[in-house]
Amino acid sequence: MTRAPRSRTSASLAGGAQILAFRRQTMRKRATAPIMDPLRQLEAEEHRLRLIQNLAAAAVVTLLLVMGLWLINRIQAGAQALSCLETVASYCLRIDPHN
Repeated sequence: MTRAPRSRTSASLAGGAQILAFRRQTMRKRATAPIMDPLRQLEAEEHRLRLIQNLAAAAVVTLLLVMGLWLINRIQAGAQALSCLETVASYCLRIDPHN
């Protein structure tokens, strides 16, 4: 006598009868976005746009600040070299034109 393999959802009784376990299927929730008020959605989009604009403005200001500091450094180095050349001092540092 061959037996059917026992599954996890069925149980065997004495005499060869089987009880099948039926599980109730629950309704699955749809994967839709929650309903939003159009005014709140517009405000959220405006907030996102403002955030992007603020980040871009901060990047531009940072770039201008770095470029300004570099320019001040170069002007100071040029002024020091010019001052040294005007005094005709023999101990002036060598001027590097590539720097």
